[in-house]
Amino acid sequence: MEGDEPAQVARDAVAALIGLSSVSATTQEGTELRVDPQSVNGLVIRALVPRLSLVGVQTVKLRWSVAGKPWVADAVLDDAEFQSTEQAIAVFRVEAAEPADLGREAARTELHAAGLLRAVHCVNAVPGNEYPVRIDDVSETGVRISSGFAVTRNDEFVLEFDARGRRLHLEAQAVAVRTDAGGTYVTGARITGSGPGDLRTLRDLVAGIG
Repeated sequence: MEGDEPAQVARDAVAALIGLSSVSATTQEGTELRVDPQSVNGLVIRALVPRLSLVGVQTVKLRWSVAGKPWVADAVLDDAEFQSTEQAIAVFRVEAAEPADLGREAARTELHAAGLLRAVHCVNAVPGNEYPVRIDDVSETGVRISSGFAVTRNDEFVLEFDARGRRLHLEAQAVAVRTDAGGTYVTGARITGSGPGDLRTLRDLVAGIG
């Protein structure tokens, strides 16, 4: 029934978390943290989280990608069980979820900055190999790069580059690759993870703040 479709979308999104080792989350204060899903029951996620990162957290926005498809979900922190002095099990209840690119395209900003690609799971590279790239443009959810290295669709890698006076570290997965007239590989990638504070820097960059 049509009335059940939003809830089913949320359940499908949460089910896609199964098997992922790390998911990006942003708190209501804009702080980034990493969560490691341990189990999923309907719209409830139990995840391993650094204990100190939960201080003051009420809600989070979760972002992840499965098989090249990005998801975003709004969730409430219902409970936390301390496992050790460093780790806790957080219980998140998803209130809404949808494909991240549903209905609109994220705003982008031109960058054209020198960067570094470090292979994680790439068809044409050994994990850990590094290649120079140009960061052409970025959004809160994606990045476009140019490189001499032959990126292939679904390759996973880490990008490092400087923006607004700090070094950004983004985990990404290639979703579209083409070659230009000069033989350069132009890759559109979805952001699947980031370093502390990096998503906030991207938001400010896209919004033209600072």
